[in-house]
Amino acid sequence: MRDIDPGSHPERKRGSGVKMVYDLLRDEILDLKLAPGSPIDEVQLAERFKMSRTPIREALVRLAGDGLIETLPNRSTMVSNIDFLNLSTFFDALVLMYRVTTRLAAQNHRPEDLPSIRRFHEDYSAAIEARDTLAMIATNAAFHAAIAEAGRNPYFTGLFRRLLDEGRRILRLYYQSYDELFPGSSSMNMLRSLPRSRHAMSRRPIAWARFTPNRSSPRCRSFSAATASST
Repeated sequence: MRDIDPGSHPERKRGSGVKMVYDLLRDEILDLKLAPGSPIDEVQLAERFKMSRTPIREALVRLAGDGLIETLPNRSTMVSNIDFLNLSTFFDALVLMYRVTTRLAAQNHRPEDLPSIRRFHEDYSAAIEARDTLAMIATNAAFHAAIAEAGRNPYFTGLFRRLLDEGRRILRLYYQSYDELFPGSSSMNMLRSLPRSRHAMSRRPIAWARFTPNRSSPRCRSFSAATASST
């Protein structure tokens, strides 16, 4: 979570207060600083951020659109719960979106997309070496989101971002069970292999004949070669 002093910017640009509240609450929800089921009170948030309830309400509307908070029948608001009963269908959807977005990225990427993908890859590896779970989880989501952006289908990207956000909360809960420490050596070996797995994933669109009808195209080959050069 970013440390922001809400009172440090007395003259905000129009809409900047909404963005600040949205960004901060979003990070707190995804990092489980606001646990699933936690109540959200507009009055308390207005006092915390030293602003009127209007920008608070606008930020909460955006968070509700992201599926991160929900309003109950009695009009109280709470952080959305994690649907553990349907995790299998969540992972089905997540894996499908990995395939769709990487295929589209192989077909539609531009040269300027590659530096950010490489940077997230490097940041992820650095987070693993530092055993920084928050950075690892956030950077992993950013890496996959950057690949989705390179595919240039905003509908898929929007859906994938929502799945990645839910995945961040699930991963955060998993690592909390280890008291903020990485698991034992066997799990550490698995985690260290993830950058190579992600590299393999970036090559998958070329390998999957049934998902990539034109896998021999120069654009697919150039995406595979470019992402490979980041390792």
